[in-house]
Amino acid sequence: MIRVLCWLMLVCFGPQVSAQIYAVDFSDAKLAKKYKKYIFDYNGKSVILVEIRGGFDYKADGSLSWNKESRLEFFIQDSSDPMKLGYAVNEDGTRQTKNKKLVLGMGGDRVARMITFMANESFYTLSREYQRRIDYLDDLEAQQKETEKSGAAWMAFNASRLRETGNLQQWLFQTGYNKGANKLLRDISKLRKSSEAAMTARIDSAIASIETIEVDPKLVSAASDIAGKNIKFLTQQSRHITIKYHDGLQSNRISALLELGERAIESFRTENVDPYIDEKFLDKIPDGVFLEFFFSTDSQVYQEKFWEEYYGYGWGDPTRKAERLQSTGTGAQQGKLKISYWRIDDQADLEGIVVHQLGHQLARHHYGIFGDTQDWLEEGCGYDLSFSLLNRNNVTCKSFAPPKRSEGTVAAGPGSKGKGEENKTAVVMRGMREIMAGVAAHASVPFDQLASKRLHAFQNEDMAKSWAFYEYITTKLGKVGQEWLRLLCKAANGGQFQNKIREHTEAQFNLKGQDSIRMLEEQWTAYLRDVYDVN
Repeated sequence: MIRVLCWLMLVCFGPQVSAQIYAVDFSDAKLAKKYKKYIFDYNGKSVILVEIRGGFDYKADGSLSWNKESRLEFFIQDSSDPMKLGYAVNEDGTRQTKNKKLVLGMGGDRVARMITFMANESFYTLSREYQRRIDYLDDLEAQQKETEKSGAAWMAFNASRLRETGNLQQWLFQTGYNKGANKLLRDISKLRKSSEAAMTARIDSAIASIETIEVDPKLVSAASDIAGKNIKFLTQQSRHITIKYHDGLQSNRISALLELGERAIESFRTENVDPYIDEKFLDKIPDGVFLEFFFSTDSQVYQEKFWEEYYGYGWGDPTRKAERLQSTGTGAQQGKLKISYWRIDDQADLEGIVVHQLGHQLARHHYGIFGDTQDWLEEGCGYDLSFSLLNRNNVTCKSFAPPKRSEGTVAAGPGSKGKGEENKTAVVMRGMREIMAGVAAHASVPFDQLASKRLHAFQNEDMAKSWAFYEYITTKLGKVGQEWLRLLCKAANGGQFQNKIREHTEAQFNLKGQDSIRMLEEQWTAYLRDVYDVN
């Protein structure tokens, strides 16, 4: 069963409260027009992405409260450039306002909810991640210039630049920097003109395939039996994905999810498949639909009944049925088709659901995972794809809880403008990637044991290491790394896995004379030190 993680983490430094990114949900939807130049569309709502500057009470459990008569103050984004911040970071890690144009105030009565958008990021960490991506693109461009124009190496670098620029554009759209994302249109157009026509045609045709299709008559009948006229379902489909959804969800949002999904598949393909294809290394990603999402309402009754009556599945042990229904998602594999079934409320991260689940299925098809034999690889790929396109993993199949430092409270009384709190608020200095890299580097479980571990037994360090190890293999080890992952999955389907994993590691990476797994892990930890400044 898919277990959903939507966690709120308030990291505190003694009496200082750690900043994080929230979405301001208005008490009246009409207010969005007044703040239209700051608006970000999130979960079908018009919100503003902010860090809190003042006016709120921070409670020990991480929740927020505010007086409707108070003035609330926020740091906001410059949607054209992540490098432009409303604050500077002091030596002690606290914030100091430096650009009042990026400070927004409003009455407390205008705010209905503060929705956690990224609990372990700040605008500062987003600026660092943006700079990391820009540096990588600059490095790719410099390397491309050293090759013969239009030669094989030049074309490979161009394909990498196109993929990474496209990923950056999606990342900017998903993190609130829409103007910055639009600035990349010219660069993408230029890179596409220099790319092989077949590659650009593939994603173009995948996006063009998005359409509304007839609803399955069996679903229409089930909806009538279960809910009468109270619920109606629609269906949209692209080349690889089907989404069946209740009519309370906006159809244009579903279309956008399908486009995001197709771009995620293309990103995975251009990084992990296209550069290595030959007569032995085949593209194993199916040509047709391999993932079906079902988005029901937030009704637990509907969640129970549609799974039973439409899909024909049960909920397992009757004594645990109530417990399983507490989870918002479940799923089933039907041959090459995965059913991903969800109960959706108004705060569900649909983008996160689509991308993370695609990571699982792409890993299964591309690497040849059979059954539940390589949980680390599915999770690692799901995290990696989500980080690349969304910079978040709000929806995962097993929780990763960032380590706490300490608890604390900062309060602001009615009418406070938050000036006193500004210097008491510590900046989140390290983003989620860096946090997970740090946890992974100190993981006590060696990789060969992690590769045999089932998801239900995963600890924090196992989840972190799954992502970090996968990133290293796919980023640094090229085709031999991809072949090694396929060999691991093949070995996991038979006996003597521990012996075979060592044999494959020694042969693929030419690690002879010592423990090949330990030698590979030493190279991996060196990568973490270099890329994420892990001690």
